Amino acid sequence: MQHSTPAAPAVRETLDRLLASQTFGRSERARELLRYLVEREQAGEADKLKGFSIAVDVFGKDAGFDPSTDAVVRVQAGRLRELLDQYFSGEGAGEPIRIVIPRGSYIPSYEPNGVRIPSRQQPIEQQVPAVLEQVPATASAKPVSASDAQDLSGTTVILFKHLHAFWIAIALFFIIMITLMVLMLRQTYGPEVVSGTKSNGGSAIGNSMAATLEKLPAVYLVLVEKTPQTQRIETMLRAGLSNMETIQFIDRKPGEDEARANNPTTFAFNLGSGATLGSVTIEVKNLKTGRVLNSETLSAFETTASQASDHVAKILGDVTGPFGSIYGYIEQNRLQNDLTTCVILSKTYPSDQSAKNHEAAYRCLEDLVAHGEASAMIYAQLAGQQLDAIVWGYPYPPDPSVQQAMALVNKAIQIDPTSSRAYRMAAYAEGVVGNQKERVRWAKKALDAAPYDLRTVYHYGWALVMAGNYQEGTALLARSLNLANPHSKWLDYALFQGAFMEGDQELQKRAALALSAVEPQPEYLAAQLIVAVNSRDNTEAARILTEINDKFPEFAASPRAMFLKNHYPPDLTEKLLQALSAAGLPRTAPAGTEPLQAPPAVALPGSEDLPTVYLTVKGTGSAVERVVTALRAGLTHFETINFVGREPAPDRNKAADGTSFVFNVQSGPTTGSVAVEVQNLRSDTVVLSRNLAAFDATTSQVGPQVGKILGDTAPVSGAIYTFLARNGLAKGLVDCLIQENAFELAANAKIHESAYRCFEALANSDAKSSIVYSSLSTLTTTGLIWRYAYPLNASLEKAGEFAQRAIQADPSSPRAYNAKAYISNRLGIWADTVQWTSKAYEINPYDPQAIASYAYALTFSGDYAKGMAVMTQAIEAANGAHAAWWDYGLFASAYMQGDKELAARAVAPLASVAPNPLFLTGRLIVASEGGNPGLVKDIVDQLEANFPTFMADPRATLTKRNYPPDMVEKFIGALRTAGVSGAT
Repeated sequence: MQHSTPAAPAVRETLDRLLASQTFGRSERARELLRYLVEREQAGEADKLKGFSIAVDVFGKDAGFDPSTDAVVRVQAGRLRELLDQYFSGEGAGEPIRIVIPRGSYIPSYEPNGVRIPSRQQPIEQQVPAVLEQVPATASAKPVSASDAQDLSGTTVILFKHLHAFWIAIALFFIIMITLMVLMLRQTYGPEVVSGTKSNGGSAIGNSMAATLEKLPAVYLVLVEKTPQTQRIETMLRAGLSNMETIQFIDRKPGEDEARANNPTTFAFNLGSGATLGSVTIEVKNLKTGRVLNSETLSAFETTASQASDHVAKILGDVTGPFGSIYGYIEQNRLQNDLTTCVILSKTYPSDQSAKNHEAAYRCLEDLVAHGEASAMIYAQLAGQQLDAIVWGYPYPPDPSVQQAMALVNKAIQIDPTSSRAYRMAAYAEGVVGNQKERVRWAKKALDAAPYDLRTVYHYGWALVMAGNYQEGTALLARSLNLANPHSKWLDYALFQGAFMEGDQELQKRAALALSAVEPQPEYLAAQLIVAVNSRDNTEAARILTEINDKFPEFAASPRAMFLKNHYPPDLTEKLLQALSAAGLPRTAPAGTEPLQAPPAVALPGSEDLPTVYLTVKGTGSAVERVVTALRAGLTHFETINFVGREPAPDRNKAADGTSFVFNVQSGPTTGSVAVEVQNLRSDTVVLSRNLAAFDATTSQVGPQVGKILGDTAPVSGAIYTFLARNGLAKGLVDCLIQENAFELAANAKIHESAYRCFEALANSDAKSSIVYSSLSTLTTTGLIWRYAYPLNASLEKAGEFAQRAIQADPSSPRAYNAKAYISNRLGIWADTVQWTSKAYEINPYDPQAIASYAYALTFSGDYAKGMAVMTQAIEAANGAHAAWWDYGLFASAYMQGDKELAARAVAPLASVAPNPLFLTGRLIVASEGGNPGLVKDIVDQLEANFPTFMADPRATLTKRNYPPDMVEKFIGALRTAGVSGAT
């Protein structure tokens, strides 16, 4: 139905009244969005009203905004539509013009207010006959006479002019929809369901679907405290939960549904502010028992748009998936029903891919279908099991076929056209028949449907690998597998394939190690064999080769046959055959071709390359000069980058390799302000943008302000390395540094070993970089302190040798001096520790890591006041992302200074890291002195269960760690008060 466009003044007047209304008075975001959309459209810029531009212009997103993972625009647009309907049906009912934001578009349209169909419509069964009666009348419809028109408003005249055509359209719409529904029901459930020959007639289908959904655990989302950070996380969680097929997401408050809330399989995500500014706490608990299943605190940095999506995806996987805590709780408390039993079985099979586990999972799903359960998840899972039987040769079900699998997929899509699991299984089926292009399309469709489901991420990653896009596919697989633990072991094989083609030895080792723990399959063993040969582990290679020949003689005779059967890309097939031939398996060539000769092994070039950083000055004035001077001074001393110090134009080749960045400095929008933008040169992606006000650019303020920019950009935890990691550009030394940073944040033995081995491989290749040896020194000392199994035969002497070699390689290396300080720390020579960390801090006062190391040394040398001030500075400079020992150092200094509030804030993040006795001690002291007996008991129980030696004599541990005597006495007194009997 067409309407004449109202004049601009009339639209503007309506907009002004609408923005001043009570309806919109409660939502500033909705007002800003509506004003932006209408003003842009009225200015003739409707073509620019896209999700990306709205996110940047209205909601302050940066250039890295990804609408597939951040639903803020879609959510706010939906809220705006609701408020517009509310306004025009209430206080704006008398408006002559109605502003509409059509669904599927952000371009506003305008229509006379009377044209809209009243919101209170007749029931469908009453409408259809009335419509059918009106259809013949349209042929003889007469124009409205002038006398009649005098009794009607202008809008009503328009309404009656178009009313007959409108009802015709409605009638046709309902006739078509009813016909389509009947056809779909017949195809899905058979004609007997539609015709009513089954019990309960057609309503049985809806009842069956609803009953199946009710068997899944129910999940609520509760926003306890509203802040920009909690709202951002809530938006992402809401989008993610609504697409998780293993739960039923209830989008209302638990108190509004008392019966469901008392069900023992009902859970709630509670979101609130964390202990530190900008942080968010997410707690998942069972509503009936109150038991907390998960509690995690996201730092301010982790709640930013660039970081939050991965964290939300990990939390959803850890909680709602088959391997998650909700199903773990259900299993432990024996709360399974027939459907959740099958979900739990579905996690057993991927972890241990045996024929027995596969058959058990398949039969469980078969039984559900036989009993009339209707769920897209059930049929999609059956399709996947059907395809597994084809790929792995399982005996059950008998005679599996791709056609049967696709029939099950189609049934799943008919039941739920938005099922990401069904799309994933469609991708799997296309892969089995070798249609890789279609496989990628279906996998991308699944990812778009459920971007916060890690399973859609790694399915898409593997589809890309099998289509020959190894770089992007490997990056997605590595990212998703870092977040998904545990996971199906075929994903580790997919990661091996991509890493093998990318030449990433460390990722290959990681994948092969995971595959060694499951029931052997020929391809899994082939991956392990290749890694063993490349690692020069002849004993292991011989063992695997024997196992392949004994257990899989057909594969051993012709690996090519299996690779061709499974539709590997030609280059992947040939490279695998070359590697297996070198390992002792025959390399059969296709008929009529000669085997390709394996290329000579060469060392990877550029393994020690660091991201290159340029500096471009586009403005003038004293403020710009001060900022540029400070940036030059800071960038020069960051070891994690290669600062060139000039414009990128002369280095065109280097500037285009994807690991080059430029700091653009220019005058800001207001007098005396300065704009700093950091941009990737190949993609033009802006990774950081800051505007320094005139005061921030003054002589007294420019140092700290530039320090914040550098702290958010140049360290391994900063925007540059984050960009490289997310885009699959982390290689060699850069990859090692990212792994080391991951260890700093997570502090566990597995990540420690992975990081150490990465640097060790570079050192074995005679690396020249000081960073390699300073990191090896630090990781060696850490391994001694926490008694990690790797490296073997670690000693302080070895750590000292590495540190000395680092200083020889670069006498101005802050990291090398911090490595020396760490050794002095271990020896209890705090004077030397302060000396070395002070030297590192003086060389680069902009590096948060150097600041924190100096603060820690000050605190444990007894200078608590200065240690507390400097550590606070370090944590602020890091803007959220930092190691747990920083928080512990801040706690120690604050506690010794008597600042209980700061001490409590400092230990809060320690609740979300791997426990160790010192971190638990800090939390115990704060809980005890804060009067929290429940938490005191929980922490004491953890200490007694995991660290009995410490609990027997905490003084011995503190003394061994060379704590200052007054700190030891104060800690022991606090532990004694908390009820630790060994604190004497």
